[in-house]
Amino acid sequence: MDISVMNLKCLTGPERTALKNANLTTVADVLIPSINDISRKTRISNSEIDRLVHKISAEILEAPVSVFDDRICGAEGFTTGDKGLDDLIGGKLRSSAVWEVAGASASGKTQLALQLSLTVQLPKEDGGVAGSSCYITTHSNLPTERLNQILQQNPLLSNKTSLSDIHTCSVATYEALQYYLREGVLGLMNELQKSPDRKPLKLIIVDSVAAPFRSASELNAFVRTKRLGEISKLLHHLVSTYNLAAVIINDVTAVFEPNHSIKSELSHPAELLYSEQSRWFLRPDDTYLDEKQDAALGLVWSNQINARLFLSRTGRTTAWDEEEAEAEQEQERARKRRRIEWNFPGTQSSVVSTVALNSKRVQMVLLRRVDVVFSCFSPARSVDFVITPSGFQTIPSLTREENESYFGGPVEVDAAEQERLAESAALAPVALPRSDEAYDPDLLFGEDDFLDDFELTADGDFVDSDPNSKVVS
Repeated sequence: MDISVMNLKCLTGPERTALKNANLTTVADVLIPSINDISRKTRISNSEIDRLVHKISAEILEAPVSVFDDRICGAEGFTTGDKGLDDLIGGKLRSSAVWEVAGASASGKTQLALQLSLTVQLPKEDGGVAGSSCYITTHSNLPTERLNQILQQNPLLSNKTSLSDIHTCSVATYEALQYYLREGVLGLMNELQKSPDRKPLKLIIVDSVAAPFRSASELNAFVRTKRLGEISKLLHHLVSTYNLAAVIINDVTAVFEPNHSIKSELSHPAELLYSEQSRWFLRPDDTYLDEKQDAALGLVWSNQINARLFLSRTGRTTAWDEEEAEAEQEQERARKRRRIEWNFPGTQSSVVSTVALNSKRVQMVLLRRVDVVFSCFSPARSVDFVITPSGFQTIPSLTREENESYFGGPVEVDAAEQERLAESAALAPVALPRSDEAYDPDLLFGEDDFLDDFELTADGDFVDSDPNSKVVS
């Protein structure tokens, strides 16, 4: 509390003079010491000092409010531009919070950030907050070509948003990032306030937070922890003081874990290892055989953010109706699926192949997944999505019967295509149900009588449940 006592309206002239003569110049100097110490320094009675402390506290401290107060709960927020993603994260991207979007390369992190920099500009009746965004890049320039494509292709954004309300700068080091968060963002806000026709700043995007720390590989753990704390302090000060939202892009690191037998030899069975705890906050816990990847910057950074979204490429495919989806894309905010046929710069095409279906042409496309690892606003859950020319689009999880109903019959793929898809599937990670769903081995190995004699233990191992089995381990 570095507020000067000279600026307090509750104090009289003699009280200010007495505090100044005792070298008590700030509010902290008056509130932290004991009443006896202040009385001895100012030569004022204890009862008068007690009354003075109450007056100062009443002026500088805010009255308690309900936990349902809009400002505390972060009720202000804006749409992500996709109804499925809005539902996943709790209805909207809330202000006064620091959101992290983590994932491997080509998982869709930057695509989502670009879309958010546009949806924040929407008027309130369309789910936005009529604000502008500050997009800070740390490893490359802002992909304006892709940004303009989303703007032109998305009917929700095309007539209500503009690239002129996206402010960007590029920083390459921790020192530059820290300076811009401390000085540059405030300068931008003051500049926007001077022009009544400009939208106020409502969103800060950092893409990505891990890049400055990768370039400073000589840092020891203590210095790195201190710097992460300083970045977090600046971000939380901005979002809480000025009612902004912060979206931080983060990278991933590969996880190398010993098998269960080795871990049991290295530690006591009752010992709770960090590797066992980290899966609850560093990565989604919904796959078994996928290559494990953790969000970068470890436990220190995980404690600095309010929510973590984890994006990944699933390796799974789905069929999309090319002709019908093309017509549906022309309908604004249509709830049906849209055409997917693209290959814009800086991304990998999601189209795997085109197959015949009841005299129509459909495309087999790759699916991505977004998981809520933890959040203050929604439970841990996930949904599949694709990246289209118009941006980030979630899709529902359909059963085989629902897919056949939508397409009018089963998808027919020729023998050559079946063989090629089988080879791709053998290399792709297999997404399994979340831990709260029933585990079905057929999803992993197919319908094979060999698995009928085995059961899956709580540790994730297969054990022989047939006492007469002669399988040699």
